[in-house]
Amino acid sequence: MQRVLIPRDLIALPAAGTPVAAVASLATVTANIAYYGFALSARAYTVLGETGEDELRDWWAGVEPVLAALTGDDKRMADFVVYKNFPAEVLAMDEAGYWIRQILMYWGLPNDLVTEEPAERSPLADLPAPRVLHPADDDAPARILDGLLALPARWTDAQFADVAALAAAPVDLAAVSFVENRIRLAVLLLEQGVAARVATATDVLRLAVSLSGGDPGLRTPQRLRRFTRAERRYLLGLLEGATHLLEDVARRREQFKRLLFALHPGDYRATFPRVVAAYDVLYTGAPVRGFAADVERLLAERDPAVFDRLAERPANTPGGCTTCCSPSAPHPAWNRSPGGSPRCNC
Repeated sequence: MQRVLIPRDLIALPAAGTPVAAVASLATVTANIAYYGFALSARAYTVLGETGEDELRDWWAGVEPVLAALTGDDKRMADFVVYKNFPAEVLAMDEAGYWIRQILMYWGLPNDLVTEEPAERSPLADLPAPRVLHPADDDAPARILDGLLALPARWTDAQFADVAALAAAPVDLAAVSFVENRIRLAVLLLEQGVAARVATATDVLRLAVSLSGGDPGLRTPQRLRRFTRAERRYLLGLLEGATHLLEDVARRREQFKRLLFALHPGDYRATFPRVVAAYDVLYTGAPVRGFAADVERLLAERDPAVFDRLAERPANTPGGCTTCCSPSAPHPAWNRSPGGSPRCNC
């Protein structure tokens, strides 16, 4: 948890204990924290001062590796520095001496052949201010997770690691605003044995692709792996309860053909009748009527009647374009071209 809290200037503190830790122990810990460029707030220092000796020792054993990882101190970069008295050492070399050292390093000879003993440096006149760590309350992890789920862009690796550390309980996937993050989190929850449900058929397709090691953005053709019977029933159950199933299937016919072929819905006709009906539509090529299908057809025909059709579902258009974009994406600018035909600027 400290790995999630400290980058956000928060820190989890140990509970009070008796007898309280010695002043010397507390001073050692605070000096070590300062070594990494951090400092405790007055409130955090007061709470830490009420901690027992054993609790303080165990707490620091958990905090120090996090501080070292965040600052790069665990990489021991000083062991790889060749010019330990840079820049004065390099400026004092003649050109031949500099290039001889470069050649020796290129040959892979030990750095000891070209390094000097480090000279004592004068202290910096202007030290950077430390980052102040404040006590984390009990609700801090939930607030951090809520903020990560609401991000409107793809998670970085560090952000996803934080989500993985925080998402230990069932998570409302509808709260994840960015669709690829939603699918990535659903896969993580399933790997942890936690139930994960997505609402749309397209998200079920994305989930199946992700479980097969593919791109949840569906930007490239994907090969689905062989699913177990339990996985097939799970994915079929999600499709059965999905909103706008036929419209989503009609929008991505070839991709859903591959998915439903892998899931064998015909084995469960009585259990998943909506999926079986969608499977039949795919293979008969029957046209699908519906809001999204009508909008796509009118857009393709550049028919201004699309604006009348969109007006029938005003709730869909201000918050997101359900036809061309993710439902949670900002609504694109709908314009009429000079000739009067509609254009979606997604």
